[in-house]
Order: sequence, then C-alpha cells, then structure tokens
Amino acid sequence: MLAFCPKNQSVYIPWANGGLNPCFTGTLSSAVLALFVIPFLWNIIYLRRYGRRISQELQSNPKLLYSHIFLSIAALSANIVYLFVAALTHSSGKNEFHGYLINELVLKSTSWTLSVFALFRECVYVLRVPRVKRHSCFLLLFWTIAVITSFLPLLSLKNNDWWWQLDSSKAIAQFSLWILHLVCVVGTLVFGIVAPGLPKDYMAVYNYLTLNTNDGTSEVLRTSSWRRGLERLKLLTPYIWPRSDRLIQLRVVFCAVLLVLDRVVNLYSPIFYKQIGQFCVLTICPIQILTAVRPP
Repeated sequence: MLAFCPKNQSVYIPWANGGLNPCFTGTLSSAVLALFVIPFLWNIIYLRRYGRRISQELQSNPKLLYSHIFLSIAALSANIVYLFVAALTHSSGKNEFHGYLINELVLKSTSWTLSVFALFRECVYVLRVPRVKRHSCFLLLFWTIAVITSFLPLLSLKNNDWWWQLDSSKAIAQFSLWILHLVCVVGTLVFGIVAPGLPKDYMAVYNYLTLNTNDGTSEVLRTSSWRRGLERLKLLTPYIWPRSDRLIQLRVVFCAVLLVLDRVVNLYSPIFYKQIGQFCVLTICPIQILTAVRPP
C-alpha cells in the first residue's frame, strides 16, 4: 500500500528534528495553492465569454508577457523535476513515490497551469469597462503565497530530512532545483506586480472596442440610449470616485450634500417667504391699525 508520508514524517506532527518535515510542507503548500483553482476557472470563463481580444498594438509589451508566462512554466517544471528527484531521495525499493508527492504534483500542476491561462486571458482579453493597470487579486495573492511557501524550507535548516547537508549528488540536485524554482517564483511575482503585459491605455482600448465596427463591435453603437448612458457612467466612475484618493472622495460627498441642501432650500423657500410675510404683517402692522387707516 502506498504510504502518504515516509516513516519518520507525519502531517499531524509538522515540527520534528528541529524543523518542518517535507511531507507537511509539501501538503500545506499544495493545498493552499489549490484553493485558487476555482477563482482561476471563473476568471478564465468570464473573460472568454464577456471579454474581447485586443490586438498586439494595444498591448503594453507582448515580449514581456511571454517572459512572464515562461517564468511561470519554468517554476512549474522545476517543481515537477524536484518532486521526481525527491521520490528517489527520500525512499528506496518499490514504493518510491509517496502519497504527498503525488498530491503535490497534481495540485500544483493544476493550479500553476490555470494561473498561466488566467494570466494570458487578463492580458489579451479585456472588458468594455475601465480598470486599473494591475492583475486581479487572485493572481497576485497566488504568486505571493507561492513565494512564501517556497521559502518554508529555510525554517528547517537543522532537519536531516532535507538536503541542507549536500552530502550526495541527489541532495545537490534537489538544492539546485529548489533555487531554480525559487528564482522563477520570485520573478513571476515581480512581473505580476509590474504587470508589463497589460494594456497601457485603457481609454484607447475602450475606444477601440466601442468604435471599431470591423471587429464585430457595431452592436454597441446600436444599443439604446440608456445602455450607452450606463456605459459612459461606468467609464467616468473611476474619475469621479477614485478608490485610492480619499480627499477627492470627501470633496465629492461635500458637493453632493451642497446640491441636496440647495434643492431643499429651493423647494421650501416659497413657503418660508409666505410665512415670513404673514408674520411681519401680523406683528408690525396689526389688523386694527390696518382697519383704522383704511379709507371709507
């Protein structure tokens, strides 16, 4: 029967022999990264259904986009080779592959592959709404967690289950693959923060999508006035209400309050004028005086 962990390691006892054991580290990292499978699938399907593909002229830098994709594929490839080498390092005999290695291989391969597809969709397919030049929070969080989990072996420098001793060719190979995987993952995160593959000017992209009838966008021009008004409102919303500038938001709220007060004053001012006039007549010029001076 295939064991999930080696004999001297356990998922339920993560800290042993002065560090985290590889079984717990691999299971934890693969389980956390697998949580992004559903968001990635949703993002890919949503962009494929409602987004439109743009030309390379509107993209920021296609070469850097492909470099970003290459780093993601290289990180996945280094991890796959690392797992195969780990199977030969940690065990011997017939059952060379333990369950946690298969689990890590399947989950990480799935999550990293979907992250590459989601990255490509975000850079090539866009929606007809303005957006900030950055990747989705799911991709940024995925890359950040991948970097954090890649650094977990540093907590186990004194654990003999790892390859820090470098006393064999297999240990040296594992260490080299870990360094390669770490460099690729960090590079992927840096590229994700810079976002070189996203379009530079989303206003140009929006105009291209709404006015280029040759690409099948003529239906936008035939929509109703209400729909065009809503699209223009969505276009102006980031400028009227910027999420990152609290001062402009405060000014917008203040102006809105002034407009409401102005409408209220204009509504009640005729009523107040009438009441003030009646009060002045009854107080300063009583009815008796008015009747006394009234001509016969």
